[in-house]
Amino acid sequence: MNHPLRWLPRMASHRTLLSRLFTFPAIPPPSVPLARRLLIALIVGILATVFGYHQLTGRGALASDFQYDLRAAGRLLQGLDPYNDPATRYGLPYPFDAQFPYPLFAAMLAVPFTPFPDYLAGALYVGCLAGLMAFAVTRDGLWRLIIFLSPSYFVTASVANWSPLLIASAFLPALYPLAIVKPTLALPLMLNRPNWRGFLLCLPMTALSLAIMPDWPLRWLSSVTNQPSGKYLMPILFPPGLLLIVTLLWWRKRSARLLFLFSLIPQHPFFYDQLLLWLIPQTLRQSLALSGAGWLAYFGWFWLDGGDLLLALTPHGPSLHWIVPTFYMPALCLVAWQVFLGWRKHQHERYIASDVCERMTYDV
Repeated sequence: MNHPLRWLPRMASHRTLLSRLFTFPAIPPPSVPLARRLLIALIVGILATVFGYHQLTGRGALASDFQYDLRAAGRLLQGLDPYNDPATRYGLPYPFDAQFPYPLFAAMLAVPFTPFPDYLAGALYVGCLAGLMAFAVTRDGLWRLIIFLSPSYFVTASVANWSPLLIASAFLPALYPLAIVKPTLALPLMLNRPNWRGFLLCLPMTALSLAIMPDWPLRWLSSVTNQPSGKYLMPILFPPGLLLIVTLLWWRKRSARLLFLFSLIPQHPFFYDQLLLWLIPQTLRQSLALSGAGWLAYFGWFWLDGGDLLLALTPHGPSLHWIVPTFYMPALCLVAWQVFLGWRKHQHERYIASDVCERMTYDV
């Protein structure tokens, strides 16, 4: 005869599975006081604004990458289609060489910057993202501020790109609704460390965008597919990028998962998309090592490929022959080193535990 409560263990296992699926991950409390983080964010934001204005005015490309968003925001405010701007087409000088390439979220976030002149709007945008990233990365210590000395951030601030917002969202899941302005780069972050609160917060942003323009996803896909080929490349397909498959052996390690997932994402091979690799270092020395390797790539491009930034932002710019060896291979070495340190720590703990057991046995 079957026991009347025979279903309890099975039900308990199902509850355990459901709790693992839907329980929000615990985020450790910040190790740096909030007031200090806000002060650092303010200082970094001001310095980044000044630097961004100097770089943008010096290169003479208006708000550079952010110009696409400003133009789309202006057309959105006028009730026009941001994905069909007659003033932009392939063949014109940057940044008028392509239609708006981002989801509608990017135009919505650019609306507050439209009252300002293009150069100032781009500089203020650089400063806002820099302050937000500084506030986010100082959550678990000040050593991550070294990211602002990396070549990827130097180029990011010089061309007013969205990458710092993705870094900030990695530490603050509440920013997921903002990070989806670049969904391809945000996808590895969200898959590597899913946060259901962050996912749920994306729903109101998506609903608002669809209310403003119900067919924007189709228009965005049309704009992306009509862009010239060869502009975005997958690092894992370029030698020695195939070595990144090794990270599958360490899939349970978060940095290994991030590196592998990111290597599968098509990205622009000009330093700023690779800013997300600075999420892999776990210490100041590791971050400095990755920055040093990255600067080798930047100066190699600058001296050997001419250093033309405007050319680098086109499909005919530098390829992954700089990015993969000097960004992804050092990142792979850092992951391997972290795995080794974890194994050595585990072996040391096992040795101590066995030594304690032997002493207890001897005492008995």
